[in-house]
Amino acid sequence: SKWTLARVWANIYRGAAQDPASVEILRVRELAISTDPQQPVSVDGEVVAQTPVTISVAAEALRLMVPQNFAGSGSPRPTG
Repeated sequence: SKWTLARVWANIYRGAAQDPASVEILRVRELAISTDPQQPVSVDGEVVAQTPVTISVAAEALRLMVPQNFAGSGSPRPTG
């Protein structure tokens, strides 16, 4: 529902822990989103498009910096 979505986004904004039942994690190379009616799509707080939209990330195009003690996916870290 819209209220559930609003609550989840508010919790994310505040940095609060999420109820796992209210969040679905998808791991995909490309994601197509369509809605009825059309909805604004925001990136970093700015509306950049309207649905339908297709989202993808090029392979190895996203670099993240995390603390050394980050408990991530178990992937090896680059050295040097």
